[in-house]
Amino acid sequence: MTLLARLNLVAASLLTAFATGAQAAPVILTQFSLGSEAIDTSLSGTVNVGQFRGQADLGKGMQDFLTFCVDILQPFSFNTTYQHQFAATGSDNGFTARQADLMGRLYTLAGAIDTKTESVAFQLALWEILYDSNGPLNLLAGNFFLQSGGSDAVRNQAANWFGQLDATQSQYTVTRLYHQDRQDFIVAQRNAVPEPASLALSLVALGGLALARRRQAAKRR
Repeated sequence: MTLLARLNLVAASLLTAFATGAQAAPVILTQFSLGSEAIDTSLSGTVNVGQFRGQADLGKGMQDFLTFCVDILQPFSFNTTYQHQFAATGSDNGFTARQADLMGRLYTLAGAIDTKTESVAFQLALWEILYDSNGPLNLLAGNFFLQSGGSDAVRNQAANWFGQLDATQSQYTVTRLYHQDRQDFIVAQRNAVPEPASLALSLVALGGLALARRRQAAKRR
């Protein structure tokens, strides 16, 4: 199984655990997966920004996990295990419906994040959605903006994603991993797409049902 497939399985298992009420999610982050850039923002001092790699215990042992920061104001430490909780969208500690939708679209546009530029741009874009989602999304203005740091490539990548969000349909469900006094993180699960064989069987079943109804109607005439 590829790393991407394992990570998708992790995300699916996390959301399944949430849906069934097993809400505890131990998380340990070990490093930046693709490196980081030092960024100074309007809502923080200088912070290192990028995608995180770590592990999460889903009830079947610790498994690989990729994630991004949610709460820019709270700290965390690498190589420390935290007991997070799932926070449903619309709940007190969860994302708003608009935030969840925009972040799902962002994940859809970004696809596999495999460069440091994409990693940094994605984290900044997430924060922009979380702290400025009621207005135009722009890393240079609003409540959340860059004061220093962020290469031209990073800013251009984020701007490119923002420009396509309105025309993009989300293919992801996102959930917040909440901790009362430590950094919150995001879990993203790609929405299930029916397998071609399953879709074909469904179409055959619907066709058979329609044929049966036509025969019944003919008998009643």
